[in-house]
Amino acid sequence: MSSSDAGSEPFAEETPPGLTEEERGVYQTLYQVREDRKNLRSPKHVPRVVVITDIAKDYDDLVAMILLKELHRLGLIKLLGFVVNLQPTQTRSKYARGALDTLGLLDMPVAWGEKATDANDVAPYEFESEFGSDHCTFLPLDEQKTSKDPDVIESGIKFMEKIVSDSTFNDITFLLISSLSDMATLVQRTQARYRMRQSDSDSDGENESELLTELMENPSTRLNLQTLDKMKGRKQGTLAKYIRRVVLQGGFTSTFDPDTQEYNVENDQSANNKTDSASAQFVHKFLAVNDVPAIVYNKWAASACGFPQKLFADLRDTGHILDHHLYERQEVQDLKYYEDARLPETRFQGKTQEDFLKTKTNWYELHPEGDVTPIPVEKEVLQYVKIILYDVLAALDTAGKDVRDALEVLEPATGRGKNGNHLGWDGAVGPSEDYPIEFHWYWQLRVHNHEVVGGPQEDLSLDASANVPKMQLAICALLKGALTNAVAEGHGLVEDYKD
Repeated sequence: MSSSDAGSEPFAEETPPGLTEEERGVYQTLYQVREDRKNLRSPKHVPRVVVITDIAKDYDDLVAMILLKELHRLGLIKLLGFVVNLQPTQTRSKYARGALDTLGLLDMPVAWGEKATDANDVAPYEFESEFGSDHCTFLPLDEQKTSKDPDVIESGIKFMEKIVSDSTFNDITFLLISSLSDMATLVQRTQARYRMRQSDSDSDGENESELLTELMENPSTRLNLQTLDKMKGRKQGTLAKYIRRVVLQGGFTSTFDPDTQEYNVENDQSANNKTDSASAQFVHKFLAVNDVPAIVYNKWAASACGFPQKLFADLRDTGHILDHHLYERQEVQDLKYYEDARLPETRFQGKTQEDFLKTKTNWYELHPEGDVTPIPVEKEVLQYVKIILYDVLAALDTAGKDVRDALEVLEPATGRGKNGNHLGWDGAVGPSEDYPIEFHWYWQLRVHNHEVVGGPQEDLSLDASANVPKMQLAICALLKGALTNAVAEGHGLVEDYKD
């Protein structure tokens, strides 16, 4: 079996046990999409997905993996594998390998990616155990056996190049939920190979060949953005030829100047862009120049769709080790973020505790302007924290527009903005007994095939609609179904990981 075809193609016919009536309805909707695709008699309607992740940095990458597992099990996507970047890449790759094994994806490839930055500090909680030992229980150590020897986890760029070489036109969906370093390298190396083959017929072929040879030997080299404009009209020789869609967590603004015939790209301040801003700039411009279908979920979309802490508490009933890990990890991580925000020297991107309370809790909804109650201290904040699943919204979108439309998780705005772009606000209803937080949503159609989901500013006080509760319902159902199914098949049982 080649790496590009790794994993099975299961078509689950039974809904996992333990779901509510509404959650079972999500599965019935997905079964209908699957049947509709079969009627089209085209395997290309099942997205083939490559994931680039910095799993373990935050808990949402692991949640995204769980959701992707269930979409794969249902036959709504075909997972091709995971590339794990951000140092320490080998440890993160082992973490991903162990997590996939607990989900029953024993043959799913994991590859180590680029370190992305020299400035990454590894938090103590990233690889800690759920039961108080000094390592995560499903993180393979050298002496522990997994479905694959951790020492032979392969290079991410070589893994993706093999997938590209085995692919056909318009074939691959990339889910990018971490630094864009690896995607930039893949774009450049694919273009380099094509341009080196064509250099003999180019007037500037000798100089360009030297540049591309250097690139091939040193993947960290970044081409000048102007080189991308030379690619226009040569899509057949770029990675764009093989891409069906790109789904990202992050943000960007891409506009086309008809006078200069140039694409202007501006990264936002999302962590995935800032980690390697040169690569982010390069990838977003590549998408624009080649008109690659892409959708970006930004941090405001995720904040608007925040879950209460009962999400992970409820999932513990499945008896799966990953949710026990997530339950403890979420509290430790969010508490550290809040404490780090107290002092200027430890703040993440300069965010204060007031910023944390605004974006990651319902504190200000319960304490409106004029309330003189002091802000929470230390663990007091945990009762107000929302679980923000940045990467999970994007993960769900990999299944395609037919799944998104059937689940009604998004609704495009109807207004018209500058330059004919769609521009408008679509919110979510709330609060409710189960989810006592008010949610809001924003949708904007950008240049050509590029869409951005989320708000461009921090103000979330917008009108409401019914979209986000449906997003929450779909996510909850798929997470619960994924873990329940894994346990039923004998994978990831908590008792197997206790001393």
